[in-house]
Amino acid sequence: MDTRELRCFPPEDQAFAAAVESCIADLEREGMRVLAIGPALQRTLRFQYPGAVVIHQQPLAAARPTVERWYAYRDGHPEAHRPADRGALSEVG
Repeated sequence: MDTRELRCFPPEDQAFAAAVESCIADLEREGMRVLAIGPALQRTLRFQYPGAVVIHQQPLAAARPTVERWYAYRDGHPEAHRPADRGALSEVG
């Protein structure tokens, strides 16, 4: 792979993105192989973010196969709030 791209969700949570980047740097310094980073990253993030999920995009799904793409979901999904949460929030107002 030529480059690595990491997408964190929710994208507005800069603290989560910083935690992900810091964990990746630590794992790479320890000599962790690229494909092994995902499970180790998820385990490490879950100490601070219990619902965190890390997914590696399969090369066949990539529009640009030279880019290694990872997704880190703080709450296990790409939305800032679960659909049920949004409904509950709208009912309060």
